[in-house]
Amino acid sequence: MRILVSLLFTMLSFLMFSTNILAQDYFAPKTWDITDSFTIDSGDRMYVTANSKVTLEDSAKLIINKGAELIIEQGVSVFAGRNASIDVRGTLISTGVEGSEVVFTSSLDIPEKGSWNGIYAYNGSNVTLRYTQVKYASWGVYEVSISSATHLDIQYSLFEQNTQAIYINESTRDSGFISTIHYNSFIDNTTNLYANVTYGNSDSTIIDARIVLR
Repeated sequence: MRILVSLLFTMLSFLMFSTNILAQDYFAPKTWDITDSFTIDSGDRMYVTANSKVTLEDSAKLIINKGAELIIEQGVSVFAGRNASIDVRGTLISTGVEGSEVVFTSSLDIPEKGSWNGIYAYNGSNVTLRYTQVKYASWGVYEVSISSATHLDIQYSLFEQNTQAIYINESTRDSGFISTIHYNSFIDNTTNLYANVTYGNSDSTIIDARIVLR
């Protein structure tokens, strides 16, 4: 009896304190409205399936926590209201294809530069964009490496009518930040690609940028 009670106690303790026991895959609704904020928790993976529509209302945040993943499939459109943002502390993967791109844009009827905040890539996050369009943001992609490496992999994508299209800010020496920025198009942004290294140690920042301007 004592052995059985001890075994049950051990199992209950595992269920209460295990960080992975509740981790699972989620699928967003085909029409997904985020009115305030939505957080993808560590260990969870969320899919936005092909040709879905996502709307971020004014000031809404889509937060991807460390250890979480958001995978956006081809043909998805993300419409963002004023001051809305996507905050990446885990992994964001946007998997557009040619002719069926993923689009991040403003929800305003008459958008302009800075109509929404943009995609923020925080310490240790991973952002991969393929055949993805980012439009009308204050920051198309804003990357910060303060204490740990952040990885950007942006290829075959379009940045249009943003205040800052891609902004890289590495503020810690030897953070290990590496970016791959290949074969992208930049149209009518105030700044296309900007990199800032606070300590003047550019050896740890690698930018491979092949830019097509139209």
